[in-house]
Amino acid sequence: MQRELFSLLTRVVPRLPPRLTRPMATIAGALLFRAADGMRANAMENIAHLLDLPAEHRTVRRAALGACCTLVRNYVDMLTLTTLSATQVSERTEVCGLEHLLSAQARGGGALMASAHLGNADQVGQALLVRGARCAVITEAVKPDWLFDFFARERSHFGGQVIPFTPGVLPQLQRVLREGMALGIACDWDMQGNGIPVDVGSRRGHVLRIPAGVALLALRSKAPIIPIFGERLPDGRTRCHIEPELKIAPTGNVRADMQQIAALIAGRMLPRLRAHPEQWVLFHRVWEIAPGPA
Repeated sequence: MQRELFSLLTRVVPRLPPRLTRPMATIAGALLFRAADGMRANAMENIAHLLDLPAEHRTVRRAALGACCTLVRNYVDMLTLTTLSATQVSERTEVCGLEHLLSAQARGGGALMASAHLGNADQVGQALLVRGARCAVITEAVKPDWLFDFFARERSHFGGQVIPFTPGVLPQLQRVLREGMALGIACDWDMQGNGIPVDVGSRRGHVLRIPAGVALLALRSKAPIIPIFGERLPDGRTRCHIEPELKIAPTGNVRADMQQIAALIAGRMLPRLRAHPEQWVLFHRVWEIAPGPA
């Protein structure tokens, strides 16, 4: 039944005009916020720590509601993606700082795109592909399989490569970088559970774990890390912010270098998240009490 309903949406939604889908997505997002207790609680917990506010603060609640609405809007955009031409995707997106990514790729060693679940990340990926960037993305291996196949098909529509996050995936990621591709990794959620804790100055002593794989890949491949973040605009378009590569000063101590890279990523990512908490579409809890001395 779930698959049949999703199949129906893939046929119906692309035929609807934006003047209908936008208010419908807002209503559906509000219903999701009220009905999905676990998603709502996780979003409010994440945003509360992000803004250093109580979980029930009205600013936190309003931002969590916005995140649910943003999530539904993102799905609407994804359902219509394969009906669009490259020109239409380009018109629906704005890219700032593309030269940072293209110049890194021109050096031939690939690049790591440090991103987050902010705005419409899938639209950001398509915007880069239609502008000539060669990209791959590592993504959660969601279940059931048919749903992952849908995500992979949509995300690779303009030539991108989709790599499921599975045990032993590191050699495949290294190969992608050697081929000169830009590899996108969401750095706001540590899927493996062994990430690098970063102290962000929380008054409640919480830390954010940055996936260790990003730092490990950067050190092994010497690929530059380019922070890239999305932002949904009021008119329905997406803006992609591409920042200059991180300036890493290797010490030769792998653990210290990984900690340095994680701190640099968090330093670029958190201001973006704080600027648009209502667009942070991450519904897994990511904050934890700071661990004791290793």
